[in-house]
Amino acid sequence: MDEERKQPIADTPELSDTASSAEEQAALPPDGETADEENVVCRGTQDDEEVSLPLSARREREEYLSAQEKEPAATSDSTDSEDDDDDISLPLSAAREDYRRLSKKDPIIEEQQEEEDEEVSLPLSARRDDGDKGYSAPARVVPPQPQPVYREIPQANNITARSLMECAMMVAISLVLALIGFYVPVANIIGLLLFPLPLAVLVFRNGVKTGLIGAIALFALAAIFFGLPNAVIMMIEYGILGIFLGYCFRKQKGPLFTMGFAIVIAACGTLVGLMLSLFISGLPFSAMTEEMTQFAHEYFSMFSGSGLDAFIPGGMTMDAFIQEMTDWMIRLIPALLIIGSMIMAAVGYGVSAKILRHLRYDIPKVPPFSEWRMDWKFSWGVIAGLAFTLAGNYFEISWMNTLGWNILYVFCPVLLVCGLAFVVWLFKQPIYSPMLKTLLVLMMIFFFQATFFLLMVLAVFEPIIDFRGRLKKAMEKLKR
Repeated sequence: MDEERKQPIADTPELSDTASSAEEQAALPPDGETADEENVVCRGTQDDEEVSLPLSARREREEYLSAQEKEPAATSDSTDSEDDDDDISLPLSAAREDYRRLSKKDPIIEEQQEEEDEEVSLPLSARRDDGDKGYSAPARVVPPQPQPVYREIPQANNITARSLMECAMMVAISLVLALIGFYVPVANIIGLLLFPLPLAVLVFRNGVKTGLIGAIALFALAAIFFGLPNAVIMMIEYGILGIFLGYCFRKQKGPLFTMGFAIVIAACGTLVGLMLSLFISGLPFSAMTEEMTQFAHEYFSMFSGSGLDAFIPGGMTMDAFIQEMTDWMIRLIPALLIIGSMIMAAVGYGVSAKILRHLRYDIPKVPPFSEWRMDWKFSWGVIAGLAFTLAGNYFEISWMNTLGWNILYVFCPVLLVCGLAFVVWLFKQPIYSPMLKTLLVLMMIFFFQATFFLLMVLAVFEPIIDFRGRLKKAMEKLKR
């Protein structure tokens, strides 16, 4: 018994068989896998070596294997690191394919990208052939232009500390413009034309009440600096116009409405101012005409020796010509006042609208100059002027003749501007070459008298006959 106990465990056949069978089952590969012959030989040698180990060593090995099985996270991390190593070892093309496969893109965008790659890969001759066959490059997507952000049109009409502060600033600016208009020889016209603008901006931003307060303050300061009569005339001619422009901008009136009534207000203000100045000075109307005659004699005598005699009709002397011109100026005083009022209203409206748009207010814009045309209803005014002129000459009625000429002279600048707008529109059409346009401009300059007459005739008949519509139809037929 002692000898049997002292015998090593490896010599017992039962233990050796069971151990070898357990180790062989553990060494077998899983289902579905096949091992090479070299692996089998290696495992056999390892099994022989493990069987010869003592029992304590085998137990330690089993404990180690069970501890390894209880740590799956470590094995998963190791497999991830191996996968990363595999990805890094991939070539660049395979990595790109994996990136495209993993990134979820729109299939339409992918197709367009593939088509662009194919088109770029084509040679130049093939791309030219595709262009000849009707190939068209994909259109460029133009980003939309950012819309301007406008301020809201002010509607409050309350008097606040801020509105009074702004009122004081606008009154100071108007007073400076009045000083320029009265005392600066060259810039006096500019100062008087810009005089209504501060009041217009004040009424637009703060309401009519604040505008009236500013007008009263301006009248008081103007009476101190220029005297009471000049202050009254100034406010009648320019102050009322500024308040009206600001009111129209505030109420979003159209350009035609604003310009039309501004011309009427400016003309009435100029006429009232003229009559008031004659009343205050105590001079009759004949005194003004005498002053005009004297000014005309002095003015034309300066150019008597400079070739002006060529414009004098045959059989007339210089004195007779000057007298006739003076008579015409006196007869056309109403028309001259209205023309001056038109210029004043146009400058006031244009500059005021420009300032308010610069302050980011949505002011109604005037159409482009090439699209300007006179409404056909105003043609009746030209017809009325011609009728009064012809009837006055035929029946020898001087006042009727004078009325007709004043009406025609009032329409002359309007017709001239509309005629120029038609010429500008005509030059914008692509059917005229630059050489032809240059020749037309030179002819208009050299024959300016005939040009003025033709422009006015075009402006009268253009709204009736619709020259632009007919020319557009003709150009479309030529393109076909």
